[in-house]
Amino acid sequence: MLGLLLFLGTTAGCPADPAAVTFYTQLIHASDQDRPPEPSWKPVGPKVSRQLCPKFRWKNYWEVGRQTVSVHPGKVTRVRLNPERELEIELRSQDESEIRLFSRGVLVRRSRQSIQSNMSIMGGTRENDDSWFVVVRRDKPTSE
Repeated sequence: MLGLLLFLGTTAGCPADPAAVTFYTQLIHASDQDRPPEPSWKPVGPKVSRQLCPKFRWKNYWEVGRQTVSVHPGKVTRVRLNPERELEIELRSQDESEIRLFSRGVLVRRSRQSIQSNMSIMGGTRENDDSWFVVVRRDKPTSE
């Protein structure tokens, strides 16, 4: 019993894991349709819209889903965005993150940036008359 108490006493004083970094992901569907293909999809907020509209030709951008992701230093965090798309986020150092985008299990994009970067946008393949994007950001998205 004394051995167990000594063990518990020594582990309780160990420093905590380095703090996790929070990222927010948004899966975006782009199209020229005036209405979203699914009723649950909402127009993207103004911050994302200002980033996408001047650079891409699509008339409308719909948010398909969003997630909050906690990433711990030294660990790869994998997130399923939908049945076909996944995202990995890794803190490569104290100042740099790497984002890897997968489509149907195949790596399609990789990006490294400063952890201080406000937003990273990765485009997916064009399908029919639409496309998709993944937004990874540090600030919490809003719908307004």
